[in-house]
Amino acid sequence: MKIYLAGKITGDPNYREKFSEVAEALRWRGDSVMNPACLSEDKEFSWDDYMAVASAMQQVCDATVLLPDWQDSRGARIELQTAESLGHKIYLWGTKTTEDLLIPFVTEETPFGRCPGCRREFNSEIINEYEARFCPWCGEKIGSV
Repeated sequence: MKIYLAGKITGDPNYREKFSEVAEALRWRGDSVMNPACLSEDKEFSWDDYMAVASAMQQVCDATVLLPDWQDSRGARIELQTAESLGHKIYLWGTKTTEDLLIPFVTEETPFGRCPGCRREFNSEIINEYEARFCPWCGEKIGSV
């Protein structure tokens, strides 16, 4: 799979290491990765310039992976919208086990439930038949208690 990484860069002094670790793990799985954190930092280029290049990188991919801090980044929020408009598979980056590296991102419009904490998708059976009130993955409250 060709994957684009989206996460906080501006204001994060360790962004290169953070993005690099995710890229390495995905490459180890056999994926190809477009990593916007590999772009050089030249003062003459504006944030808009970098976003234009990042957009071109994202457009040649099949999927977008949102790093844990993506919600704190204006650019990553734009990249989520771009991924949705491109029809990308969208994943949250997970770190618990190797099986959980890519967690499907579920939007508000899905017919199934989604945990407000880890955003994992679950079907209504978890709430209705098993009467679950907390996410089985992260423990966050789901539904009404």
